[in-house]
Amino acid sequence: MKSKISIWWEYTVILLFFIGGCNLFVYFKTAGLYEVFANVGTRPFNPSEAHLKATIGGLLFGLKMIWYESKLNPWVARYIRKWQRRLLWVVSIPVLIFSTVFQIQMLYLMMAEGYAFAKAIDSAMLFIRSGIFTSFLVHCFFLSLALSFIRQLRINFGETVFLNYLSGKYSNPLVEKRSFMFLDLNNSTRIAEELGHVKYSRFLNKCFDDILDALKSFNFEVYQFVGDEMVLTWKIKDDTTGKAIDMYEEVNLKLLKEQDNYIKLFGKTPRFKAGVSSGEVTATMVGKGSRHMAYHGDVLNTAARLLGQCKKLNKSMLFTDFYLKSLTPPLKFKPHFLSELKLRGKVKMSRVYSPEKINLIY
Repeated sequence: MKSKISIWWEYTVILLFFIGGCNLFVYFKTAGLYEVFANVGTRPFNPSEAHLKATIGGLLFGLKMIWYESKLNPWVARYIRKWQRRLLWVVSIPVLIFSTVFQIQMLYLMMAEGYAFAKAIDSAMLFIRSGIFTSFLVHCFFLSLALSFIRQLRINFGETVFLNYLSGKYSNPLVEKRSFMFLDLNNSTRIAEELGHVKYSRFLNKCFDDILDALKSFNFEVYQFVGDEMVLTWKIKDDTTGKAIDMYEEVNLKLLKEQDNYIKLFGKTPRFKAGVSSGEVTATMVGKGSRHMAYHGDVLNTAARLLGQCKKLNKSMLFTDFYLKSLTPPLKFKPHFLSELKLRGKVKMSRVYSPEKINLIY
């Protein structure tokens, strides 16, 4: 998931993208020319003023795009189908471009040339009907399309995979110290049989969406969705007091809050168990035609094996001493030692704990 810093960094990039794109349009249209724009003002065309308007317009349009993508589009997605959202996007972008250009042109005419409001409207509409505006609209539309495509790629592949693919950081394997949390749906086989595979898929999708919504304030990465399991990871240095326990509590609170909706839609309420461990892993990009982030190491096997112990120990969350040792006292929770277990597939004994502040049991 994206942290607040990551979100603000993304917004900054979007604003710079549109500011640069609008100024690039002005540059290509005016390079070596002085009378390209059919200026409706009393003064001859000034490239500096055109770039100023492009900068302000790019900033304003970028803010509108951020609002559309982060606020309006997610809200609309709850009520209309995917193809309808795409159609709405195709219609909305030209409207946003029109409103931005009209606003900037109006402000320029009223402030720089002293036009009255009514005359400024007429002059702004004259500019809107010009060929320059048409070409600018097409230019900004394809800028928006390119940005939307890049953002969708990042969403589909995950921010980490997408950025690492672009930078080539993990072209060669790197050793990292990470924590992993495996979240697994309780009684998944029985639920799948009762719901059927199509309704069960919708059930899982809602579960995963609710979990991600519950954890949006935490800094982590989604590593994998494997059937009814969800694997989360973060660097050890980003967790000093035991945020895995806080994350799991937030998941439980969110699912409890959505309990009535689950009953209404599926007749079932989901509960997830969790296994957490930490250690060194090898991180690399794998796959020739389709690149994916991969982590290799014993820590993943250990965290996955803990899930099988949850039912035996009657606990909803378990973690290893490796995770406990990665934290820095004082902790937000009290670790409760359960036993030393020889997890399946492992030679050495593992010390297994549960957090006492987690009251939900398997």
